[in-house]
Amino acid sequence: MARKHLESLAVEGHIDILEFAEWQKPQIYVITDEGFSAAQHHLKRVPSTFPSRKVEIKGQHVLHEALISEVAPRRERFLQQQAGFRLLWKERFGFQAIPGFDDVIPDYADAFEGPYGQLVDFVEVLSGEQSITRVRKKLKAWEAWWLSPESRDFFKQAYRVWGAKTAKPAFRLIIVAHNRSLVSTDYAWEREILGATFDLHPELQRRIWTTTNSAIKETNRINCPIWHNATHLIRHRPQWRELPKRKRFAYLTNVLEQTPTYGLFTFDT
Repeated sequence: MARKHLESLAVEGHIDILEFAEWQKPQIYVITDEGFSAAQHHLKRVPSTFPSRKVEIKGQHVLHEALISEVAPRRERFLQQQAGFRLLWKERFGFQAIPGFDDVIPDYADAFEGPYGQLVDFVEVLSGEQSITRVRKKLKAWEAWWLSPESRDFFKQAYRVWGAKTAKPAFRLIIVAHNRSLVSTDYAWEREILGATFDLHPELQRRIWTTTNSAIKETNRINCPIWHNATHLIRHRPQWRELPKRKRFAYLTNVLEQTPTYGLFTFDT
């Protein structure tokens, strides 16, 4: 867990990692000038941002935090190193200090500029700590936020800061699924989550992208074609709703086997 957080700080340039030629020697982490500046800036917000969540996460919270630290550095590393992309904004711990994020607090978020324009990604890592019923409630909370004046104000102000000509709310809800209860069953949990998206407004459903922690670890790359775009589920909504609940999982599995997968950033839908 600590190693993952240190890796995140290194990717952000807040610390340097000194390594010795001899493997027996320990690694030394040295805070950089950027790290001191970031710490000084963040300390001003500490009273209003810690704890960053209103509801304390129960269960294997350490695992949940570790999974976030698997995803966030990979995203930032890609955006920093890939030609044609530029990181505009990122946030992980300070959402309570941002107006409009009272009822939904993502695990991580960033905004970037790429070949398709500017886009905001809100990341949720669903590590099996919550039941599918709780996940449905969380998704409905995102739907309420998307329809609220608070979200419109957030995008309006954010896109103005990023220099966009319009404040079109171009965003995605990125979900990484990990089933902590059963080994090698991340895909089943992802299917359950995608099934919950059928209860959402179609325009929000099409903004949802999902993959599994297993797929990310197997490829070791964030931009491989391992992502499902729930846009492809829209046309299946009527038949899904007519099916008995016991048949929906098998139906969705069959649908996903016939739909394409995408890279998270170099997609073309």
